[in-house]
Amino acid sequence: MFYYTADMEMAYFPASWTDVEEPDPFLGLSQGRALGRVQELLRLVQLVGISRLEL
Repeated sequence: MFYYTADMEMAYFPASWTDVEEPDPFLGLSQGRALGRVQELLRLVQLVGISRLEL
């Protein structure tokens, strides 16, 4: 989202901070029940596996 400040300088902030974007389908379907998306959970599994090997 782009806008002009009081000094007439262009500034911006992510559209995801507003209600301009379409709702995230994941959030609608999960209704707060899921801890993360599949990709995020798979990455967590990788990180846990890596840290276990380092012990």
